[in-house]
Amino acid sequence: MQEKKLRRSVSNKKVLGVCGGFGKYFNIDPSFVRVIFLTCLLALSLGLWIYLICALIMPKEEEGNADNTDNVKKIYRSKKNSVLFGVCGGISNYFDIDVVIVRLTLVLLFLLAGYGLLFYIVAGIVFPIEPEI
Repeated sequence: MQEKKLRRSVSNKKVLGVCGGFGKYFNIDPSFVRVIFLTCLLALSLGLWIYLICALIMPKEEEGNADNTDNVKKIYRSKKNSVLFGVCGGISNYFDIDVVIVRLTLVLLFLLAGYGLLFYIVAGIVFPIEPEI
C-alpha cells in the first residue's frame, strides 16, 4: 500500500495547490477546504498566513503522480433544500446529516463570533450549484 503524503496539487489548484492537496489528502472536495481558508482569510487574515506557510512547507506533487480526483465526492449548493443560496442543504447532502443541524451550527457560529454568516457567503460564492440530473 502506498503511503499517503500531503502535497500541493498540480492538477486541482486555483492558486498554489494547497487546498487541492488538503482535499486529496483527506479525500474531501477541495472547494470545502477553500471555503474554510477564505473564511479565515476574511475573518482575521489568518487564512493568508496559514496558506502561505502551507505553500512554503508542502512540497509540490510530481507531475506524473498527479492522481485523478474524479472519485472524490463533490460538494454543491442544493437546489431542492434551499432557503437562500442552498449552502446548508449542500453541506447536509455532502456529509449526509440533517440540514437543521447545519443551519443551527451556522447560526450559532454567527451569534457567537460572526463567522457563520461569513462562511455562508463565501460558500455561496465558491460552491457550484448542483447539476441537473
